[in-house]
Amino acid sequence: TDGLLYCTYMWVGGIGCTLPLVILLLRSKAKSLNSLGKACIVPSIFNINEPVIFGCVAWNPYLMLPMWLQGIVIPLLTWFACKVIAFAPIPRIQFELWYCPYPISTWISTGSIRAIIFVIISAIVSGLIWYPFFKAYEKSILDREIVEGKEKAQV
Repeated sequence: TDGLLYCTYMWVGGIGCTLPLVILLLRSKAKSLNSLGKACIVPSIFNINEPVIFGCVAWNPYLMLPMWLQGIVIPLLTWFACKVIAFAPIPRIQFELWYCPYPISTWISTGSIRAIIFVIISAIVSGLIWYPFFKAYEKSILDREIVEGKEKAQV
């Protein structure tokens, strides 16, 4: 059932729950981050996160820590919701088409409104994990864009 739980609840936007990060990129004031968000949104909806991973997470000290935290917090939250309080049901249908957008795959696997509510809660928690690290990264990029803009103005 572990694979079913991942495909049903935990991979919103791809491994590491990266759809909330892409949404933050889309809302960024930094031009480069906003452009990356625009390029990543469609693949991310289909749980393909290589563009965002290799575009801004890999080898990035600002965003690697929240990526690792996703791998701890989201599975623990899912275990708690499925096993401890039994809010989110264990999937009853094996539907492991990982590229099917959430919450469609969640609905197909469980047929439960509570499962969809849990996926939304999980994505919000993921966004809260990404947010402070993203803002620090965005500030560093904005500072760099300001410096580059001043250098271009002097030339």
